[in-house]
Amino acid sequence: MAWLKQAAKLPGKAINLGIAIWWLHGMSSNKAFKLTGKALEQLGISRDAAYSALKRLEAQVKPQFQQNAVLYPCQRGCTG
Repeated sequence: MAWLKQAAKLPGKAINLGIAIWWLHGMSSNKAFKLTGKALEQLGISRDAAYSALKRLEAQVKPQFQQNAVLYPCQRGCTG
């Protein structure tokens, strides 16, 4: 799991987000899955921190993954 080592070296919540993406992908029966506000909240990741972490993960770790992770913005009042 070289990606985990790389994610752990990144600043901010990159490691938390990487683990969330890895876990959700493993739990998903599809290749596509949602990274919800609820999932982020449970891991102590704000939406802004998630965007920053995703950019870092995409730049440093993404080449090791075959699937692409996309974080879609949520409008006000989004839950779950």
